[in-house]
Formats: sequence, structure tokens, C-alpha cells
Amino acid sequence: MRHRIHSVLRRLRFTERTDLELEEVLCLRWNITSLTNTYLSQSNITKIWQRAFYRLAYIQQLNLTSNSISTLPSNSFYYNSLLFRLSLAQNSITDIEQSTFQNNATLRLIFTSGNKNSSLDQDMFKNSWEIEWVDLTNNTIIDILPSTFRNNIRLPNLDISGIKIKSTYPSTCNHKAELEWLDLERNSINDVDPSTFRNTCNNWLRK
Repeated sequence: MRHRIHSVLRRLRFTERTDLELEEVLCLRWNITSLTNTYLSQSNITKIWQRAFYRLAYIQQLNLTSNSISTLPSNSFYYNSLLFRLSLAQNSITDIEQSTFQNNATLRLIFTSGNKNSSLDQDMFKNSWEIEWVDLTNNTIIDILPSTFRNNIRLPNLDISGIKIKSTYPSTCNHKAELEWLDLERNSINDVDPSTFRNTCNNWLRK
């Protein structure tokens, strides 16, 4: 009976603060492989092991908000090819490696606000063709290279408010014809090149 119940479990939510460690054996120990939605916010998680989610091939939504995660192994989500919503907001992440989302082609929404990222690798989202919302609010990113979102031509929502950028590159948004919402509030931008938004006719710019 225990095996049968676990084999059909779709949603898992922790509602109180725990001392949960996301180890490689977590899903093995509980025999959980069918989860599609996992909510682990405010669980006092400090570390994600390299293959913590490798058994969750069907996971679509993963919420890790408001923990104490400081690092992400590069293959943290490699086995979660169906993942489309990921929240890493309100942690202490200082760096996200280039290959972290290399196998997440279906990723549509990612929230990393309230972390300590100081840089954004230009190849981070190169394989995330379907991405629709990127939230980088309240990090310490000082520069976003023009090629960072080159493969995300369908990206309609980009929130980079409350970070540390001082200027925008003319080619950053040139290929974002579907960009509808761009938030640049609370930055240190002192100049915007007139050609920056020449191909984003329908965008709503907050600056």
C-alpha cells in the first residue's frame, strides 16, 4: 500500500519550517517519482545536493522560495526536463553556473529575486526557448551582456529592477519583438541608447 500511494503522489507541500536537507536519497527513501508540483518554501534548506531531484522526471513546478540556499550545483535540474516554473527567490545564492538550465528547454517562469547574484552568465538561458518570465529583482548584478537573452525571442516579461546596472546595451532588446513588460526601476542607469528598443514596439517600459 505504501508503495502504491507514493507512486501516484503528484503534489508535495511542506507548510511549516523544517530542517529539510535536500539529499540525493530523499525521493529514493520515500519512493516518490511521480511528483509534478513540489513546494519547499521556508523549509530552512541550506544545501541542494547534486542529484537531489534526479528521480523527479515529471516535475513541472518547483518552489524553493525563502530558504538559505547559497549555491546550486550545475546539474541541479538536469533531470527535470519538464520543469516550467521554478522559484529560487529569497535565498542567498551568489552564483548560478552557466549550465544550470542546460536541459530545461520547457522552462517558462523563473524567479531569482532577493538573492546575492553579482553576475548573469550570457549562456544561462540559451536552451530555455520557451521562457516567458524572468525575475532578477533585488540582486547585485552590475551588468547584463547583450547576448544574454539572444535565444529567448518569445520573452514577454523581464524584471531587472532593484539591481545595480548602470547602462543598457543597444542590442540587448533588439530581437525581442514580443517583449511586453520591462522593469528597470531602482537601478543606476544614467543613459539609454535611442536604438535599444527599436524592435520592441509594444513594450511597457518602467524606468
